[in-house]
Amino acid sequence: MKKGILLLLLLWACFGQAYAQNAENPAVTLYTGLATGSRVTLNVTAPTGSYKLDLGDENVIDVNSGMYQGKMTGSNIKIYGNITQLVPNNCLVDSIKINTNKLTLLNLASNSLAKLTLPESNELTSLSLERNKLTSITFPAELPAIETLNLKSNQLFVFPATKMPKLSVLIAGSNLFEKLELTGFVKLRSIRVSGCKLTTLSIPKMCVELHAEKNQLNFDENYFTNFSQLNSMRLSYNKVERINVTNCPALKEIEFRDNGIQSFTIDGNMPNLNYVDLRSGKLTADMLDAIYTALPSVTKGTIKVTGTLGAENAHGDIATSKGWKIDIAGIPGIPTGVVGNVAEEVWLSFDALSKQLHVANYFAVSSVRLYAVSGAVAASFVPASVINLSAFGSGVYFVEVLTKNNEKLALKIIL
Repeated sequence: MKKGILLLLLLWACFGQAYAQNAENPAVTLYTGLATGSRVTLNVTAPTGSYKLDLGDENVIDVNSGMYQGKMTGSNIKIYGNITQLVPNNCLVDSIKINTNKLTLLNLASNSLAKLTLPESNELTSLSLERNKLTSITFPAELPAIETLNLKSNQLFVFPATKMPKLSVLIAGSNLFEKLELTGFVKLRSIRVSGCKLTTLSIPKMCVELHAEKNQLNFDENYFTNFSQLNSMRLSYNKVERINVTNCPALKEIEFRDNGIQSFTIDGNMPNLNYVDLRSGKLTADMLDAIYTALPSVTKGTIKVTGTLGAENAHGDIATSKGWKIDIAGIPGIPTGVVGNVAEEVWLSFDALSKQLHVANYFAVSSVRLYAVSGAVAASFVPASVINLSAFGSGVYFVEVLTKNNEKLALKIIL
């Protein structure tokens, strides 16, 4: 009997001491701006099925894992035990103290945090700090497990210099960043940084989604070539002047509205492309015709060019003939045309089906040249009655013929 009592006392002493230590060191303490009696909602995951909770009056209660609703009895919330996920709702958290490294998910969105410090060792895979008042964050040297990081709608100037080898989703729009260097995050696939003050942005080549509207970005013209997995590119309301997105076969949507864009180059290898926004740009009619020509045939696609310099004089039929809906149709009819010089009886015509140029009275012609839209000479030909152009890539070209009397004829064609 005495041995049984001694054993019970020993067990009580052990568990009591463990509980006392646990009570002295809560896993998480939330410092809130809530008044006593305010309702709170906590969503907490505890692998053991339960955890302990103090809503401010030192009265520790047992709570089952999952959602809990209660009323504040003080100004702080203390959570004890082994917890792995924490989402406090309606808590007006202005600071937090974390004494556990077992959290895998921490969602502190829509609170009043001004700063945050994470423990050196942690297992976080998802962290949301959206809609707070953060001006700085202190992360450890490495967040080895983090995959999703949401910093949206804060007042951050500097992105944390932390190694995040598994980071795949970054949401950091509506901050005060001026520069983001993200190429070191090699697994980063989704980047959402709209509404900052960015003038410089670099991203990894394996990026799939880039949403960076409403910044002050400009890029080297060829920066985005060879992004083989990029499928969504939203860069409206920036300062992008010239852009080349050739060798980006996965692209589905491209948005460059209100950039005043002067040059936009795509190729014919974008089978999934179905949305293009080039509104309020400075692209000429010839440039737009070249873009329309490079568009893939689709079941349903949309291209927007309202407010673009050459839209009214471009040939929107080139796009609509491939299944695209266009907001400015421009000049009707896909141009193949006929031009001629009556005095010398030299006439040019182009058969779009056979891709052959016909030159009537070619004996009166001294030279025939084919020009790309850029103005570069694509080829020169010996005058002949029929010139085959099928070897040239798709696009808009100009044929220039010089007669022996030094008269010039020019014909725009689409291959």
